[in-house]
Amino acid sequence: MAFQDFDIIQERRRQERRRTLKKRLIIALVVLFVLGGIAAVAVVAFGSMKNNTNDSNKNENKGGKHHPPSTGSSPKTPSSAPATPATTQSAAFQLTSVCESSSYKSLCTDTVAKTTAQNPNAATDPKELVKSFITSTTEELDKAFAKAGTIRLNTEVEKRAFDVCKEVMENAKEELRSSFDGAGTIVPGKPQANGDLNNWLSAVMSYQETCIDSFPEGPLKLQFMTTFNSSEGHTSNSLALVSHLAGLTNLPQVQPAPKQVQPAPKQVPPDPKQVQPDPKAVQPDPKAAKPDPKAVQPDPKAAKPDPKLVKPDPKAVQPDPKAVQPDPKAVLPDPKAVKPDPKAVQPVPKQVPPDPKAVQPAPKLVQPAPKRRLLQTGFPLLAEDGLPEWMNHEERKLLKDEEGAMPKPNVIVAQDGTGKFKTINEALVAIPPKHQGRYVIFVKKGTYIETVIVAKHMVNLTIYGEGSQKTIITGAKNFVDGIPTYHTATFVAAGPGFIARSIGFINTAGPDKHQAVAARVSADKAIFINCRFEGFQDTLYAHTHRQYYRNCVIAGTIDFIFGDAAAVFQGCMIYVRKPSPNQKNIVTAQGRKDKFETTGIVLQNCKILPEEPFKPFTKQFKSYLGRPWKQYSRTIIMESQIEDFIDPAGWLEWEGNFALDTLFYGEFKNTGPGARTQGRVKWAGRKDITREEAMAYTVETFLQGTWVKEAGGPVRMGLGS
Repeated sequence: MAFQDFDIIQERRRQERRRTLKKRLIIALVVLFVLGGIAAVAVVAFGSMKNNTNDSNKNENKGGKHHPPSTGSSPKTPSSAPATPATTQSAAFQLTSVCESSSYKSLCTDTVAKTTAQNPNAATDPKELVKSFITSTTEELDKAFAKAGTIRLNTEVEKRAFDVCKEVMENAKEELRSSFDGAGTIVPGKPQANGDLNNWLSAVMSYQETCIDSFPEGPLKLQFMTTFNSSEGHTSNSLALVSHLAGLTNLPQVQPAPKQVQPAPKQVPPDPKQVQPDPKAVQPDPKAAKPDPKAVQPDPKAAKPDPKLVKPDPKAVQPDPKAVQPDPKAVLPDPKAVKPDPKAVQPVPKQVPPDPKAVQPAPKLVQPAPKRRLLQTGFPLLAEDGLPEWMNHEERKLLKDEEGAMPKPNVIVAQDGTGKFKTINEALVAIPPKHQGRYVIFVKKGTYIETVIVAKHMVNLTIYGEGSQKTIITGAKNFVDGIPTYHTATFVAAGPGFIARSIGFINTAGPDKHQAVAARVSADKAIFINCRFEGFQDTLYAHTHRQYYRNCVIAGTIDFIFGDAAAVFQGCMIYVRKPSPNQKNIVTAQGRKDKFETTGIVLQNCKILPEEPFKPFTKQFKSYLGRPWKQYSRTIIMESQIEDFIDPAGWLEWEGNFALDTLFYGEFKNTGPGARTQGRVKWAGRKDITREEAMAYTVETFLQGTWVKEAGGPVRMGLGS
């Protein structure tokens, strides 16, 4: 038995040696096959690189012909050391995939080809690609505006409209410079970190639309639309690229292109307990049998394209196929179209402060505007504490607490001569150009009939009064009198970081004068607390950038909260007034042109109710929550009280089917008889949203609202309980 057992063991060992030998021979054959494949790929890649180099040179010549570099304000294309050709080819292919979510795909792919040819690092560093996209946008905008300047203007209305274009184009160029400088701040996987960049680029889109909208309907407006079509496409693609990259979990590091073949990790030594092959057995040549780890194991991270770069982020806003082409209905009559009057309301330029020793002419005695009483009669009577009588104890306490202690003013404005200045504009002109920190102006009670403009260079300015019905800024500019809507504003806030408290802003033009703006706000991170905005059509123009309104009163008839800002209204009283015969009331008209803009109107914890004189007539007029001014109009109403005068349909179309599939109108946890959504319109974009969806439109998320807290303003960062 022992000898038989020995024979069996010997036979087993021979079989194991044969299996081992067979296995090693197979490995050797595989190694040879892989090495041959690598050699073949290298030959093909070398040929492809050569062709790509020739194509790049051709593209550079094409780019120079069709896209001449802009002189002047355009940012320069970022320069950098060239990447290796193989890496450039691979990364460019991956980044081209971001164009899949673009509304202007052909323009996007052309821009990628051009920019990567001019700046090879743009193919490997997404941040460089964003800079290149912004540069292309700037160049196209410069060309568009230069071409617009050659268009013949025949009437005074057309000339005033072009003055608006000049003003907003300067703003757009400044935003593009900020965008270029901020392109390096993109943080992968954290869209909130890209708030500034999205904010600036969204404003650039809005400014171009403002220019077009300033012209009356007709061939001239269509000509301007065509002129700015390309620059708007580049702006949209820049926004789309930022949105795509923000959704990635990782971005390539800015470094020299790594070699495709990386050293393989250390091999695990064989287990000594395993049966070892007979040393006397014939072994294959170790040089042929053992695969070279450095040659056989290319780094999978280098060989395979990053799937997150190849596929657009599923969470990113997906392109609507119907919106890829410019909407033909955009040319339809647009009441907002005729919006600007440049000469009527130019931003206050930097001026030399008046000589305090000089005798100032005595201003005319300011009397309330003739229609002021008519506008105020519809509001509830005020109690001794200055608040409406209908407010309960908790609401009164909340408002009193939020009023808080006012900051010490740098200057005081008083009509009775007890301050340093008698008009607000005098105080604005006297702001020291090199003032550091926040500048505070206290305006004593009175009705100030003047067009007040907080210009863009007036940064971090606070203006507060003695109460929104005591300190009043009023005017009566309107569209019927030949002033573009953009320039009818009684009050304009353009300086970043602007804060207003306890002031009333009123346009007394009346309903027969059509568009008549009480306040136009384009200041970024603007805050209005306990303020009042009164008018009829187009009362509050929330034009651009991030804005926050708390405990304010807004009153009007048609589209009386409109614009393309990212604006949140908390705890505000929205009063609908009696319109002219045959008119409808519409609370909001949001103007988001592009699906990648981070803009919208949010009403949170507000009350939407009829003004007292309108109550007996609510059955005679239809009233709606909003309508789509632009293709991707976005309005959210949440945790608010809606009275029963609002039509059960809730929302009104602009004209025909325009924007009904691309708008987004969300309602969440509203109360009151007008909040029932069973009878709402059945549009694809109208939705009862969930709590999770509503969170995207809170101050914390939608406005990146830490700046509201830092400014000391009362704010609810999230949703209610």
